[in-house]
Amino acid sequence: MTRSIYASTKSHLSYTPSYVLSLATLPDTTPAQLVASLSDNSLRVLDTASSQLREVRKLFLGKGDSAVLSGGVCVCSDSTHTVITASADGLVRVYDLRGAGDSTVAEFSDAARHGVPLTTLAYSALTHTIAVGTELAQQDARVLLFDLRSPSTTSKSSPAPLRIYADSHSDDVTALAFHGSVPHALLSGSTDGLITRYNTIHADEDDAVCQVVNTNASVRQTGFFDAPIPASRAGSLALWALSHMETFAVYAATDKAEESDNEGEDDAAQEFGDIREAWNCEYVVGIDMRHRRIAVGSNSTSKLSLIPFSYSYPSLSSSAPGVAPRFVPEFKHRSELLGAHGEEVVRCVEFGADGIIYSGGEDGIVKCWKEQKSDEHSEEPLSAGKQNSRRSHKRFAPY
Repeated sequence: MTRSIYASTKSHLSYTPSYVLSLATLPDTTPAQLVASLSDNSLRVLDTASSQLREVRKLFLGKGDSAVLSGGVCVCSDSTHTVITASADGLVRVYDLRGAGDSTVAEFSDAARHGVPLTTLAYSALTHTIAVGTELAQQDARVLLFDLRSPSTTSKSSPAPLRIYADSHSDDVTALAFHGSVPHALLSGSTDGLITRYNTIHADEDDAVCQVVNTNASVRQTGFFDAPIPASRAGSLALWALSHMETFAVYAATDKAEESDNEGEDDAAQEFGDIREAWNCEYVVGIDMRHRRIAVGSNSTSKLSLIPFSYSYPSLSSSAPGVAPRFVPEFKHRSELLGAHGEEVVRCVEFGADGIIYSGGEDGIVKCWKEQKSDEHSEEPLSAGKQNSRRSHKRFAPY
């Protein structure tokens, strides 16, 4: 049975044509806080304890195209106030939100390729490692790794990357993901359609690359299944991929020897193809493996939906390579966030404590959602649809 969820409050972060690009909750903050990144090159910190999602901090990262948060924003899960950004000027910036001023405490860059725009960002609390991907430049699209514990506080002495993987992709790197419980396991995806799995303990790229998957579509998001089986087993490194064409697939972990033996065969353990009809949506906002939710949207009907999913392995006793989970969307438990962001596209969804859900859209609004009893909600759910008259600009393209 489909459940209805109503918006309890909202915050207009921008009355100019700016989009909310990403949302992240700051861990262990009191009161609970939420970080939003916007297309006007700003970070906004919101007090979620307030009934109005009160903005308590605003950081502008610079002016012009060079400051665009092209690689996104992430919050360090092992640090209460640390936020990392990657931008079009090729810089990784680390902010301590407790500080005054711009709060920048460290910067990282690839001095050999200064100014090449960064396109994606990930952080591993297991190894304190920042990973960023770059646009294609001089025939290279790079994956760079930096140690958060060895920063530079001046632009003149940026430390060299821990790792540079420059040969795995032939086009812009668009997705990165660390494993949640297996140290040194990293995925990169690209518009070239490839996903590469690395063991980042190796500096040499030939040694680091463990698996290459050809998805036959530009990769938008990828990740591991944080499997409930021993990390030493290959099944724990199974992965999934969402494309810019709204296709979805699950892949088993293999090694390079197996790939050479099976060259030309379909790698997918589960191929869903274009999921828009089957998942009853127009686009996928994102897949949250931690909370096991798929966020999908239909802006023509002002809908935002959450689809729970489960996954299980065919044999928990198997330790052979090639084990992949069976991914099952649970449509009967689908939740509808009524009104969504009107006719505007929803860019991001974040899950907070106690069943609270946050969403950000191209209307410049962050909404807070929570389940309510049927007699508690208003007759007209909060909606951003009435804001459309002020927007006549072209859609922002962060990538």
